[in-house]
Amino acid sequence: MEKDQLIILFGDSLTEWGQWHEQFGSVSLVNLGIAGDTVANMRHRMHRVPALKPARVLVMAGINDLIQGASVMRVIEHYDEILKYWHAQGLAVHVQSVLYCGAQFDALNEQVTLLNEGLAELARRYHFQYVDVASNLCPQKVLNARHTYDGVHLTPSAYTLWAQDIAPLVRQRVTA
Repeated sequence: MEKDQLIILFGDSLTEWGQWHEQFGSVSLVNLGIAGDTVANMRHRMHRVPALKPARVLVMAGINDLIQGASVMRVIEHYDEILKYWHAQGLAVHVQSVLYCGAQFDALNEQVTLLNEGLAELARRYHFQYVDVASNLCPQKVLNARHTYDGVHLTPSAYTLWAQDIAPLVRQRVTA
């Protein structure tokens, strides 16, 4: 028997502003990205996700926390709370790497590397898949100017590359 194939995208403006329905056509998905959101704030809405009974959840956030001065360790602690809760709910979660910033915010990129290392470890801890979307969009550990308007937010071509990275997960059928 096939489970509901609802996909949830959970994150900040990078998630919210993606044209995911256009990228993935008939796939049933809910975009729970909120511009300006931090992982700290996302903890307050993490409880909404299990109620939707998704086949899988793809999460990416953290750059806003870093921009606002949160430590990498604090962001990881907030992620841990979210992932622990979703793990207890039996959700299939894919933790996406945080994207590096463009030259305007280059000082944050070392923190992004440390955050991504921490996120990969959290994903392993909870037996979730870690998806390194940053390596495709930011192979030099900096967001290329052609992929961003302002050093953080993405151009349509960048969203196309991101969508290619997650397409196998979004389109994968789940059976019970």
